[in-house]
Amino acid sequence: MKNFKFHWGHGIVIALASFMIFIVSMIFFYERDKRAFDLVTEDYYEQELHYQDVIDAKNNTYNLPIKPEIKVKHGDGIFFSFPSEFKSGTKGEVTMYHVANKDLDKKFLLELDTLGRFYIPKENLNKANHITKYVAKLSWNHSGKSYYMEQNIDWK
Repeated sequence: MKNFKFHWGHGIVIALASFMIFIVSMIFFYERDKRAFDLVTEDYYEQELHYQDVIDAKNNTYNLPIKPEIKVKHGDGIFFSFPSEFKSGTKGEVTMYHVANKDLDKKFLLELDTLGRFYIPKENLNKANHITKYVAKLSWNHSGKSYYMEQNIDWK
């Protein structure tokens, strides 16, 4: 071992061995970190055929002078406030779509109070120790017109 000299051949062998160890370790970490991601919906293709209705409803919402507001209060729940024109005769639903797990999705019948508000108490949502990502999908009908809006929500 006294006459050992490091040359470019040794460097190539060390580089290749390091690369192989890196690739093998990435495979193990990937397999360990795999998570199940559900399809967006079971009837995806059927909903795709009706997507023009969603586009029209989004345009109707966009053209409103005052849009509904969604406020998250982590200690209480989620509050939906509608403009005064929607106080009566409004029907619809709120879907709390969980980004990574369809079992945590929640649907609520939209029933506005006399002030045009709707409330989802914290007890009706996923209790998590970390931030859970939802998409609040709000669809409603008023005076024969459809409306639709979405908002990302980080729930604790």
